[in-house]
Amino acid sequence: MLDYLSAKLTDEFGKGFDKSNIRKMRQFYCTFPIRDTLCLELSWSHYRLLMRVADEQTRTF
Repeated sequence: MLDYLSAKLTDEFGKGFDKSNIRKMRQFYCTFPIRDTLCLELSWSHYRLLMRVADEQTRTF
């Protein structure tokens, strides 16, 4: 499914939709499902770091 989705999104929108990025986008949505909680000053890189912290905390408990 990810191969198909990656190819389809890349055809339609260009680069940036490889399988690992799609997985990260899904993780982002699962971590921050309510968009109103997002801070406009943070970049994609910031959120990727925050997702790692949340993921590490989940594994600890």
